[in-house]
Amino acid sequence: MRYLLVFTVLLISCGHNKDSAVSVAEFSEFIKAEDCLLIDVRSAEEYVQGHIVGSATIDFYSPEFESKFMFIKPNQKMALYCNTGNRSGQAIYLLKDLGYTDIVQLNGGLNAWEDEGYEIVEE
Repeated sequence: MRYLLVFTVLLISCGHNKDSAVSVAEFSEFIKAEDCLLIDVRSAEEYVQGHIVGSATIDFYSPEFESKFMFIKPNQKMALYCNTGNRSGQAIYLLKDLGYTDIVQLNGGLNAWEDEGYEIVEE
């Protein structure tokens, strides 16, 4: 019975994240909104090697990840990305579980962003 419960949670979370994944073109339009927070969920080391202009980094693997969102309203528009979409998908699942509602992730991550010819910057 326990395995059935774990399987069900995994199945629901996978579907939940897919609903939030948007194409590179859709992501590009979404982040143009003035009130959108653009968040790179990779480590600081990865961030400085290349990121989307205007993004902030909040490391998903950091123990403080959840607390970084404490003062952000649950209806805040947010766009998350990582290298491939894996970490941002996990982050979306966690944030939606915490009550955040207006969140998308970049399908394919920064790799897809670059493949489509969009700019990244290094700092």
